[in-house]
Amino acid sequence: MSRLALDLRMAFDALVRGRFVSVLAVLAFALGIGVTTAVFTIFNAVILRPLPYPDPDRLVVNISFKAGASTNIEVIDAQRAARDADLVAAIAENQARQARLALLVALGLFP
Repeated sequence: MSRLALDLRMAFDALVRGRFVSVLAVLAFALGIGVTTAVFTIFNAVILRPLPYPDPDRLVVNISFKAGASTNIEVIDAQRAARDADLVAAIAENQARQARLALLVALGLFP
């Protein structure tokens, strides 16, 4: 018999004789693989992948602090703040359009 086959047979015999140690080793490997997979999945979803929203750098979480209460996110205030932010962005965009139009008219480039 070759040396490799002899080593494999001795290893298998040792595993059969020490069933508790074998089961413990298999469980440790399974637990390690499972935890590693879970951690990578969370890391991939939170850190590596971009957010599935347009302009993710504009996302805001409104957290309010009340005296005597725990920290909570007030959904209604967050919705109002989002509407206000969208309104401000729309006004700024409209003013930028008006400024560009005024510049084109001043330069005589308006068709």
